[in-house]
Amino acid sequence: MMKQPTRTAFTLVELLVVIAIIGVLVGLLLPAVQAAREAARRMQCQNNLKQIGLGLHNYESAFGVLPPGGLGWVDDDGFGGTKDDDGYGFLCFLLPFIEQGALYEQVDPSGYWDEPDGISGRPIQHMVEAIAGGAPTLRIQRRWDAARTPVATYLCPSSAMPVNAPMTWSIYGAGDFGVGALDVNPVYHANQTAGFATTSYKGCGGNHLGDNGLFVKRAEGAPRLFRDVLDGLSNTIAVGESAYVRATNVSKPAAVGDTPGPISDWPVWIGMPRSDESMRFTARTSSPINAFTSVGDMYRAIDDDCAFSFHQGGANFTFADGSVRFITDSISMDTYQALAGMDDGAVVGQF
Repeated sequence: MMKQPTRTAFTLVELLVVIAIIGVLVGLLLPAVQAAREAARRMQCQNNLKQIGLGLHNYESAFGVLPPGGLGWVDDDGFGGTKDDDGYGFLCFLLPFIEQGALYEQVDPSGYWDEPDGISGRPIQHMVEAIAGGAPTLRIQRRWDAARTPVATYLCPSSAMPVNAPMTWSIYGAGDFGVGALDVNPVYHANQTAGFATTSYKGCGGNHLGDNGLFVKRAEGAPRLFRDVLDGLSNTIAVGESAYVRATNVSKPAAVGDTPGPISDWPVWIGMPRSDESMRFTARTSSPINAFTSVGDMYRAIDDDCAFSFHQGGANFTFADGSVRFITDSISMDTYQALAGMDDGAVVGQF
């Protein structure tokens, strides 16, 4: 009796079934892997904000006050009128307190709040003039090199924003309005932040009642102290995510046929180059978390003063007590405004 030959290979149908099963398993696994990676990135972002919060407390312990939101200078000599929107920002002054002392020494602001910085009180302008064709001094060149240096603690790992502000950039969502790649006006942009290292975090400047947040510019009044926070440290936002830009000359919301102007308000850690939105956000009614839009439609951002993150559904914030919390973008505006003001006496609801 002859034996049937033993089959040693899969049939084509069997192989297709196995491939299909593997495909299904991969399809089920990928979302879980992506969710785990995003959870890890969100945790790292929260750790960054925790380090910034600790840096604020250590700074206040060392100097008796909080760092200025922006070390602006008020006068009028042809450089954009008043210069209250120019100068080093609070993240620059925090460098020694987040283990970046060498970078701080390279910037060498050598001034504190009421003192000139040593180059006519216009640090950003002098760097800009040197970039535009002047002969930079060694001191200014060192500052420019420092300004281009990314600081890991100031960057959310979920953010897809450029690490250094580019000369031109295709803003998210611009293609939906028929404008394609949104090229920035190079001349305008070079006078702002081109090349500067960006940040994912800004200080809270206040709410609809005014500049009643933890971070004020020199022109707005005296530096803050934690004892000024009458609403309670655990109920007052100090720093939050704000990693986005918007295009000028667009309607709100953006519409087909808009002719966009230059991208404005790149968030940069060194300070305020003619724009305090590079360092601060607010919680006015017109400035909600995530700007009434999303990352993919950044072009639609309703305002340039918003907290904004690449985490779905909200953003991370450091509070004045050093705690870090995730706040959803569906939060009541009344509650959000109460959290942004430090002394308005508003009752904070659930969030």
